[in-house]
Amino acid sequence: FLNVLDFIFQNEECWISRSGYTGEDGFEISLPDFIVENFVSKLLQNPEVELIGLGARDSLRMEAGLCLYGNELSTSITPVEAGLTWAIRKNRLFDKFNGESFVGAKKILEQLNNGVNFKRVGLLPVGRAPIRQEVEIFAEKHSEEVIGKVTSGGFSPTLNKPISIARLENKYCEINKQVFAEVRGVRLPVTVCKLPFIKLNYRRKRKNDEIYSRT
Repeated sequence: FLNVLDFIFQNEECWISRSGYTGEDGFEISLPDFIVENFVSKLLQNPEVELIGLGARDSLRMEAGLCLYGNELSTSITPVEAGLTWAIRKNRLFDKFNGESFVGAKKILEQLNNGVNFKRVGLLPVGRAPIRQEVEIFAEKHSEEVIGKVTSGGFSPTLNKPISIARLENKYCEINKQVFAEVRGVRLPVTVCKLPFIKLNYRRKRKNDEIYSRT
């Protein structure tokens, strides 16, 4: 898990990582574009392999509560606000420059010390209509103050119902709290829930697993 292996295919150097960012026990393969078609054809000879699209990748990562850059994380949403402080290397926060040697350090250190006003949470819409990205969230059905926005939303094949990830003001993040999402001028009830939406599957032991690392 999270290791990388170099390999040769048709005399070309490629690499594969077991990152699991699809939300499952997934692999990411990087190779020159002119051998991609042959490589995919080779993979599809395995009866367990089928083609799949980005829509499926997105539903899997949402079910697992994983962030996507441009949605849950962006130039205006810091790793702290996205709940990704675990990804900040500790030596960057406690080096001789007091952590100010990396891009965005002043803002990030301030947020780590003082906290943030928003939190990343899950939302379960009532009904079958998905609540998608950029939809505004309100505390009450008729209130005017926007308390957050949906950052990702779609339909969960595993749960057989719509799910959303939102950036919500802290005081409205209580689990099972009902808030309202405005879709085409209509306020729809949604319920705040924990992330992830399902039990995580992306770190699993396979039979005869071996550990590889880049040399």
